[in-house]
Amino acid sequence: MVNVAPRLGCLIGGPALFAGRISLASGAGAGVGVGRSTARVFPRLAMSTGPPPSQTGGIFAQFAQRYNAALETQPVLTKMAMTAGIVGTGDVMTQMFIEKRRLSDLDWKRLARMSALGAFLIGPVLHHWYGYLYRIMPGSDMSTVIKRVALDQFTFAPVFTATFFTAIFTLEGRLDELPKHFEDNYIPALKVNWMMWIPAQVINFSFIPPQHAVLFANFVALFWNSYLSWSSHQ
Repeated sequence: MVNVAPRLGCLIGGPALFAGRISLASGAGAGVGVGRSTARVFPRLAMSTGPPPSQTGGIFAQFAQRYNAALETQPVLTKMAMTAGIVGTGDVMTQMFIEKRRLSDLDWKRLARMSALGAFLIGPVLHHWYGYLYRIMPGSDMSTVIKRVALDQFTFAPVFTATFFTAIFTLEGRLDELPKHFEDNYIPALKVNWMMWIPAQVINFSFIPPQHAVLFANFVALFWNSYLSWSSHQ
């Protein structure tokens, strides 16, 4: 499991997981792919393996290392900032590619509201919710993952979807439209949620380190947030 997670994270979880792999090599005190014992036996090989890990990988690795460091010192604020950016990106995608608006015609107030929801609602709530899930159900064996996904999707997701719709309609001063919106869109939104998030959360809870669970969810949520933004503003 230790070897699978970083590689899978490189493919689907963003560069932050790749930095975890780099930091392991760096902690070994050797060049890329060369352990401490190997460096003692083959010093020339250790010296010829290239620059230290902190100099490899370019801008993505540097960003990932800084992100991991920020997670250690300010986990909630870091996730708030990252979630705000990703939720905002999802709304821009919705306005430009689904609603066919030009960049000059974007609804910037709507974008600000969606980003604020990402920062002050989605990011903190997911941070504490995932922390709770891992505390009451530690481990990554399949039975634990299934229980964690079931609790996440059939207790948390219905409540949080309703909370999100209520929050966005409140911020936009459209609470009088909320009952009709729930009647028309709540069940379809839940069905789309389950189609997208059940397989995504199986991957998240099986392979992604707990400290990166919100980051992985945020990348998946680029598409989910686009759907929610579209659904909220039809």
